[in-house]
Amino acid sequence: MKFRKLNSAIIPKASAAVRASRGTALQLFDLRRRKDEANRRVEAARDRLEAVDVFGLRRELEEALREQAEVEAKLTELQGSNVLMAG
Repeated sequence: MKFRKLNSAIIPKASAAVRASRGTALQLFDLRRRKDEANRRVEAARDRLEAVDVFGLRRELEEALREQAEVEAKLTELQGSNVLMAG
């Protein structure tokens, strides 16, 4: 049987190519996993946003602001009458 002597320079190059290939494959796997996670988060955020009744929240805010203004006006009126009584 004859054995051919392998060129020692070829083996390290092949190993480096395999390592680079594995590194690239791991990066691709990680990036795809991260993309899937980001896609799921975006979808969940969209679902939550669609579930929010924006007009209902606006109406609630306007009612709260109106009540706040009424209370503020009554406070100002009472404080003004207290000053008049004290004076």
